[in-house]
Amino acid sequence: MFPHFWRLSKQFPRFRYIVAQVDYMQEEAKGIRYTPTYTFFSKGKKVDEFYGSDERRLRDHLWLHSPLY
Repeated sequence: MFPHFWRLSKQFPRFRYIVAQVDYMQEEAKGIRYTPTYTFFSKGKKVDEFYGSDERRLRDHLWLHSPLY
């Protein structure tokens, strides 16, 4: 899934992207139950989350949360 994630990050450059290695960052990732998990924040607040390896669903969520300007 990472190659799709990387490509989509180039299509939606206004976002900030963070990748957490859950195997090595156990304390930081303790709330993650499934991998991959995608969490969306706006102004510091969590506004959306989903998990799974579905490139189209990830693209749709990025589009949904992208700025309209």
